[in-house]
Amino acid sequence: MRIRAFFAGVVFCVMATSAGAQNRSALIVPGKSVGNLRLGSVLPTRLLGQKPWAELVVRTPSGHPSRVSVYSAKKGTALPTISAIRFVSPEWKLANGISTSTPVSQIRRAFPALRLVATYRNPYYGNVVVVEATGQGLAFDLSPGTAASSKCLVITVFQPHSLIAALQAQSSPKVTIRSGH
Repeated sequence: MRIRAFFAGVVFCVMATSAGAQNRSALIVPGKSVGNLRLGSVLPTRLLGQKPWAELVVRTPSGHPSRVSVYSAKKGTALPTISAIRFVSPEWKLANGISTSTPVSQIRRAFPALRLVATYRNPYYGNVVVVEATGQGLAFDLSPGTAASSKCLVITVFQPHSLIAALQAQSSPKVTIRSGH
């Protein structure tokens, strides 16, 4: 019986370790990372060309390909580094379970200090609102509608207090940026 109990304990430890590794690859850490993509990591110049952003196809935690936008902060002659990560896949989640497709009401409960930073027109959803979880390095693009019907479309992770620069890097004339703090 002792051997069985010991064996069961070993299997449990191995399973718990594997589950923890999976969770890290699916975890959004505000102001730091999305899964294995980390802010401050060097981006190959060939990915960017002359633009300050690139679209990457990366594997989600379940192994499916997904598009992720990364924005670069290049200072002087230094190599470009990731300054913001923007994605739509619901497979990446915050520690509290929030991901894309989460209802706005749940996001507001988790982040009561949301601040409006931008709006833009999406051909499928209409007028989209971008709100920042103030000082946390996290922003949500929200679909139009009521608090009950609206949901998160996109999550952006960035270095705290640098969202406006990340939005301006998109160089999109359709984005209206609200710079008042």
